[in-house]
Amino acid sequence: MSVSFSQCYQVLIIFIKTVMSLVTDLNKETISRLRPQIIYLGFFIIYKY
Repeated sequence: MSVSFSQCYQVLIIFIKTVMSLVTDLNKETISRLRPQIIYLGFFIIYKY
């Protein structure tokens, strides 16, 4: 595991901020529909590290 946890955490923070900025442009129904996919994508990125 060449990437440290702190680096992975920083990437995750940037990812979350990007998602949140996109989410604010969407309506509530779309957010509730996409939330599981966003969480899955986050876990997938962590798993890739």
